[in-house]
Amino acid sequence: MPDVIAEVRGRVGFITLNRARALNALSLPMIRDLTSTLQAWQDDPQVLAVAVRGMSREGPFGAFCAGGDIRFFTMPRWLVTPNWKISSPRNTRSTI
Repeated sequence: MPDVIAEVRGRVGFITLNRARALNALSLPMIRDLTSTLQAWQDDPQVLAVAVRGMSREGPFGAFCAGGDIRFFTMPRWLVTPNWKISSPRNTRSTI
């Protein structure tokens, strides 16, 4: 089953986020699907309104969206290097 389900009922477009295990956190493919669906409906005179909902583990209308899924982003190399140190300046007085 797809992560984004789009359907039109009457004159309303319904988008269902379908990643209940991840609390519907948006992945890059989901964002692409949402964008293409909304762009298609923007030019469709049959679609007058859009409703977005999230699938929960128990069924529809549960968890809406936990935000962006950060598991798919890469970390900068300096952040994951094991020998990095945070240092603060020894003299913090202002010279104004």
